[in-house]
Amino acid sequence: MAFSAGFNGITENSADFYADFTGGDASFSGYRYVRLDVAGDTYQIRSNRAGGSSSSFDETITGLEPGTRYSWEAQMGYNDGTGMTWLDIYDSGSFTTDEPAVTIEPWSWTRSNGSATNAQTQRAYDVIMGNITADNFAHEVWNDLVDKVAEMREAKGYTWDRAGGTYPSASGCKMSAGDRLTAAAYNGVRYNIGSVFSTGISDQSPGDQITGYKIYHLTEVLNIIIDDL
Repeated sequence: MAFSAGFNGITENSADFYADFTGGDASFSGYRYVRLDVAGDTYQIRSNRAGGSSSSFDETITGLEPGTRYSWEAQMGYNDGTGMTWLDIYDSGSFTTDEPAVTIEPWSWTRSNGSATNAQTQRAYDVIMGNITADNFAHEVWNDLVDKVAEMREAKGYTWDRAGGTYPSASGCKMSAGDRLTAAAYNGVRYNIGSVFSTGISDQSPGDQITGYKIYHLTEVLNIIIDDL
């Protein structure tokens, strides 16, 4: 007799159990069973059909935690009409559920992305489109963009990259009330987007004009990356 079992179709919260038994009594007419223990929970799974020398089993185990390793043990048994009999036939192993899916909201110019209000974000868009004066660009909007880039990089499995000290840290790229956007801060954000997906824009030198297009284009590329997560 041979018995083997395992799991496939593993997701964040479920896993598909399967098992096969061969070499049994061909005259057997009842159902065979598997007693499956998964991390302390026990399931009794009936064979897909009754009788015969072989049996197959399948069951979807739900309610699992994402990113968790589960050990399991499966034991064969049968019911011949007089009650359950469990055999000294086992299989065992372990599996790990998928990590939770990462969901990041794309950058928006019509609503808040964090600390800036909806109105501040919308006014910042009007600034970069050249519709209103630069003093309407709230520093909170830029800081939200820095945070969104850092969030994207974390979702990709990266940390903020200073390229050996060439660029500021994420916190060093942020602005305070009354600050003007510097080339260093812009370049740090541009690099941390562009090292994942090319922006087609080079670093700016101190004194270069950082146009609204250059800021808007960064958010477009950022959203391409986020959409692909």
